Amino acid sequence: MFAPSSIAIDRPLITDEVVSRQIAALSDLCPESAALSQCGHSLTFRELNRKADLFAKYLGQCGVPPGGTVAILLERSFEWIVTALGIMRAAAAYVPLEPTWPDLRLCYAVKASRANILVSRSELSNRLQIGIPCIDPYRDAANIDRSSVGSVGRRVALDSLAYVIYTSGSTGVPKGVEITHANLAHLTRWHRHSFHVTPKDRVTHLAGLGFDAAGWEIWPNLCAGATVILADEAVRWSPELIQQWIIRERVTVSFVPTVHAMPLMSMQWPGNTELRCLLTGGDVLQQSPPPGLPFDVINNYGPTECTVVSTSGWVAPGGHQTPSIGRPIAGASLYLLDEQGRPVPDGTPGEIYIGGDGVGRGYRNLDAPTDQCFLMDPFSPLPGARMFRTGDRAARLTNGEIQFLGRFDRQVKIRGYRIELDEIGTVLGRHPSVAFATAMAVSSKDGEAILVGYVLPQKDACTPTTHELQTYLLNWLPDYMVPSTIVELQSLPVSANGKLDFTALSQLRDLHQPDTLALALPLSPIAGELLKIVRRILGNEAVTAGDNFFLAGGHSLLGMQLLLRVQDAFGVTLTLQQLYEAQTVDHLAVLVEKTLTESGGQVTTSHSLPPGAVALRPGGSRNRIFWIHDLGTRLAGAISDDRPFVSVSLTAHDVELLGEAPALETIATCLLQKVTATQPAGPYILGGFCLGAVLAYEIASQLQAAAEEVSLLVMVDPPSSFCNSTTTTAEWWAYFCYLIKRAEWLGPRATFNRFLVRLMLRFPRSWRRRLDVPDAPISQTLVESAVFSYGPPEYGGETLLFLASEPRPHAKPFLGRQPVGSCKSQTHYVGRYHNELMEPENARHIADVIALRLEAIESANP
Repeated sequence: MFAPSSIAIDRPLITDEVVSRQIAALSDLCPESAALSQCGHSLTFRELNRKADLFAKYLGQCGVPPGGTVAILLERSFEWIVTALGIMRAAAAYVPLEPTWPDLRLCYAVKASRANILVSRSELSNRLQIGIPCIDPYRDAANIDRSSVGSVGRRVALDSLAYVIYTSGSTGVPKGVEITHANLAHLTRWHRHSFHVTPKDRVTHLAGLGFDAAGWEIWPNLCAGATVILADEAVRWSPELIQQWIIRERVTVSFVPTVHAMPLMSMQWPGNTELRCLLTGGDVLQQSPPPGLPFDVINNYGPTECTVVSTSGWVAPGGHQTPSIGRPIAGASLYLLDEQGRPVPDGTPGEIYIGGDGVGRGYRNLDAPTDQCFLMDPFSPLPGARMFRTGDRAARLTNGEIQFLGRFDRQVKIRGYRIELDEIGTVLGRHPSVAFATAMAVSSKDGEAILVGYVLPQKDACTPTTHELQTYLLNWLPDYMVPSTIVELQSLPVSANGKLDFTALSQLRDLHQPDTLALALPLSPIAGELLKIVRRILGNEAVTAGDNFFLAGGHSLLGMQLLLRVQDAFGVTLTLQQLYEAQTVDHLAVLVEKTLTESGGQVTTSHSLPPGAVALRPGGSRNRIFWIHDLGTRLAGAISDDRPFVSVSLTAHDVELLGEAPALETIATCLLQKVTATQPAGPYILGGFCLGAVLAYEIASQLQAAAEEVSLLVMVDPPSSFCNSTTTTAEWWAYFCYLIKRAEWLGPRATFNRFLVRLMLRFPRSWRRRLDVPDAPISQTLVESAVFSYGPPEYGGETLLFLASEPRPHAKPFLGRQPVGSCKSQTHYVGRYHNELMEPENARHIADVIALRLEAIESANP
């Protein structure tokens, strides 16, 4: 169980020195231990220190003075950490920048921090026109390596700056917070003692690089000799992927932002999970962990101005109250004061003021905001002690813990980002057609906090559209600070005391979609599939293929979800930067089609195909393959260039016509009509994966019954309930046991969602639309239900059967692997698990086997 500051460290490491010297000491203590790890690659402490020393020397040669600042604009990588450590070794301060920020915001941060040099890849730095030298650690690697190794020759004082980090500012521009080496050493000392971090620990680094928690993940853990494991971008945005990554990498301590920590706590964890400590913070933790988790959950709170963490506390499992933010950490003081600056009694709300060793120096080159927020501490016995006024509300509980109660001012947190609403209003008000603007955070119908902007247009000026204003904001603000809805005001609502009446504003809010969401048809089949995905993610059926994803309510988190679903649907891996550049479904579709083409796949834009049919390979002289129920893009990409490949699936209209519980034969007939509309006569080549394999079997049977030739049937890991036996009592009992195992594997949320979709099938389609039940899960549930009650006829055609060697409960139903009718089949085992069969390597193997079999069949029947 977590116990703050109660565990002694048994290693002879200095804990009051600057971080760079603490890490340097590890070159002698554990030189060959892994300091950093990412995607199977590692960097030892000896290598880390050597590279940091070389970079520090190189900075000196480039003219960076002691006390200077160096901006870092790099992706998460070994080079980022080496660069930051080298900057501190050179007695300078690093300025972390987020590559996803708009160019204007990046330029402002570089200039306002008075950075002497920018460290960035050329592709990123070319976006900025800043007039200072740039070091590319990849391009300039040879010059950096030629720097002489040895002592850097600069003494780093505890009171000098370690880093300057930019946060949202109420004046319309971000504010740079100055954190000293003494502040950072305080955080390091507390973290190591509180969580007993040793060289045996493996810790995560997944916080945003412009977020102060990234420094918390890196420096205290490196000072303890632990291995810091860097996350891929795709992992950072998915709780499911985070869990898999933590288990796979044998992580022992991890910080995860609150928005992801809550779903992680509700997941099933293996009993042998090595994670012992899950740290979280950034938003209000709304629930306690359930009993039985194999790790402790620690809730943390602290503003950037006080070096990441000011309070921390173990969260007891099974509680029904909102967890507290714990108690002040060692070396920190927390005061709850009234409007006159007097302490409030326990249980009474007051404003949080924080004192102690974590209080930063102030705001970079901003004297007035510094004087307003960084105050003399009248409660400290130390001369010159200061405290920071947070603007947060809290109350002290009877047990001494602090209960967070929200903001006093106009600062909010959305998806873990701290946002000054006044910054949005200030930037929006700069638009030449806007006389006044403000912003509010409101709750959407699903309970998520969203931003709404309010504008009063200039008299006699053309009222700007929502799209125009959002585009304007994207030039200055990150996407998560751009309101998804902007409301035009006819006049300003004013309260009785002469102030803007925010309550009246909230009643005026119009949460309809932006005015640019005009109806338009997608340009291609791929665009149509992408549009379904985007509408599902945004929860908005009005979005069209030409609408800007980010202006229609999307943000970085939803963007990563979109990219993950694109990868699942098309087998194409794209980056968030590519999504920022594409922005619309149509542009993204062009990018997907280009990537498919370059990898060997093609997509037709022919409108002669029936609805639900997508030609992933439109041309070729060989007989085409019909792939049933899913796109099968990875297999299409691996098939010979001379073999057309058409995916056939149910449309929303088909689902409506099929009714509540159609038989599998009826569903197959519906799909068969699409096959024959594309190719009126045989020979036919049919295939499918999982449930699609069963549908392909029935389609092949119907074709055979109609005296049509079927050259080959390909079945990739069909459900094993697909057999030729009668359903016995034992089999029904086995089915029931399977459902229990399936529910355990999927978890309560996914199981409930499956049940809900089954229930919704009994409702009229118009009701389902109002309840936002998407068609894709409905069609999947229709087929799944039909498969379980399907009694397949005998089929005598040529069949290739591909099976996974080890089925998982959620992917493999209950009856085992029995022969398929009386068909002549060849069985091949490919991959280990069901969900791995369409991975690129396995898809290529399946394609090779199909090609050889078709070559033999077509040679015998020219």
